Amino acid sequence: MTSLEWMDAAACRGSATSQWFPSSGKLSTRNLDAILLCRTCPVQANCLQHALEHAEVGIWGGLTDEQRRGFTRPVRQLVPCGTPGALARHRRAGERCEECVATEAARRRENRLAGRR
Repeated sequence: MTSLEWMDAAACRGSATSQWFPSSGKLSTRNLDAILLCRTCPVQANCLQHALEHAEVGIWGGLTDEQRRGFTRPVRQLVPCGTPGALARHRRAGERCEECVATEAARRRENRLAGRR
């Protein structure tokens, strides 16, 4: 993706902007909902990288501007769901991703069938 094309694929596209800006420095339930939406976003890493490069204010890439302070290294692209790497990432985070679990189950089933041939 070039320049800001990644924004077209953002999970937050079209949502109310107020939820992305904590008022008086305190996170509200709406802000936490925004952060949870970021965790499902296919372009979260792009968003976070953009915020770091442009010193954006508010919640970008699942982090507030305060949380992003001190970040200096580039953000690594997340491995897409449905891959072994994504499944491992979800497990480390204590998350359950149905897409990753289903893909892993299918892979194991395929390996068992291949072993029987």
